[in-house]
Amino acid sequence: MANFAEPKGILELKPYLDNPERQALIVTHRRNLRSLRENLHHLQFGFISTSARPKFKQSVPKHKLNMKPITLKEMSPTKDHIYKDRAIELIIIEDPNLFLPSIHLVVEDKNGDPARLCIYNVERTAKKIVGKLEFGCKIGILNPYLRISLDGSHGLRVDDPKCIVYQGRKKDMCRFCGEENAGTLCCLCEKAKYCSEECDEYDHKVMGHGLICDEDGEWFRNFKGYCKRILIIILVLVIIYYFA
Repeated sequence: MANFAEPKGILELKPYLDNPERQALIVTHRRNLRSLRENLHHLQFGFISTSARPKFKQSVPKHKLNMKPITLKEMSPTKDHIYKDRAIELIIIEDPNLFLPSIHLVVEDKNGDPARLCIYNVERTAKKIVGKLEFGCKIGILNPYLRISLDGSHGLRVDDPKCIVYQGRKKDMCRFCGEENAGTLCCLCEKAKYCSEECDEYDHKVMGHGLICDEDGEWFRNFKGYCKRILIIILVLVIIYYFA
C-alpha cells in the first residue's frame, strides 16, 4: 500500500508567517485602524500626523532603467539610509491607515519580510493614489529610504510620492497567507478573503482580524435582524402569558 504524505500546513509552506515580529507589526497596525475608525468614523481621512524631520532628502532617480533590485534583508536596520539607484518590490498586506499628510501601510518584500511603510506629502494627491495603495496592491519604491523612528523601530519612508511605481494588484489575495484567488469570505465583514479554513483561523486567532472586522456584512445584518424579530416574538408571548 502506498504511503501518501499528509499535506503540509500553511505555516510549514510559509514559515515566515509565524514570525512574532510580523504578528506584532500587523496586530499593532490593526489596532491603530480600529482606533481611527472608532473615533473618526464620520471623517474621510484621519488625524493629522506628525513626524520628525528626515535626515536625508529622497528624490526620484534620474535614470530609472538602471535601478538594481534590493530586499529588506539587504538594508541595515540600525541607521537611516537612502539606497540610491536601488528599487524594492513590495506587496501591501494590510489596509491603509490615513493620517494626513501621510499614509501608513504594512508591506512585505518578495521574501515575505514585512515592514512599516509611511508615505508623506500626499495631501494633494491622496484621493488619486489611495486606490492604488489598498490591500493586495503591488508597488515598487525607487531610492528606498530606511528610516529609524524616534522609538528605535525601523521602517520604510517615502517623502516623494513620485518614487512609487504602481504595479497592479493581486487578485482576491488571502488576508493571511497572501495567495491569490482566495474564495472564502469572512461571514461577518464579507470583505476579508481566505484560501483555506486554516488561514481563516490563524488570521482571527493570531493576527486579530476582529480588530478590523466591521461586522456589517449582509449575512450578519440579516442574522441580527432575525434575532431581533425572535426577541420581539418571545417578549410578546411572555406578555400574553402573564396578562391573558
